[in-house]
Amino acid sequence: MRLPLLLVCALSCTAAFGQAGNFKTGELVSVNAYGVSFEATVLEIAQGKYKVHYEDRDSPDEWVAADKITKFNAGKTAGGPVRGKYICNLLSPTGWYYSGTFEI
Repeated sequence: MRLPLLLVCALSCTAAFGQAGNFKTGELVSVNAYGVSFEATVLEIAQGKYKVHYEDRDSPDEWVAADKITKFNAGKTAGGPVRGKYICNLLSPTGWYYSGTFEI
């Protein structure tokens, strides 16, 4: 199975994982995929799995095991990201690569 390339920026760091549990259709959750947490919405529930739509990824909806999903915790995001310089790195199956910086 070939893993897709993921652009991971300091700005897109997600909040800490909560407890795994039962989720409802339409609920916002965090999904742990490829060692990174992604914000997603639960679309369907069947046989102990959840079909999710990733909010910040251009990828197809997918079925995810319950142990990969936790309650979404938005954290302290009021007012937007903290001003500063952010470094972006590209994660590929072979490792991390520097891809640039940006400033807010």
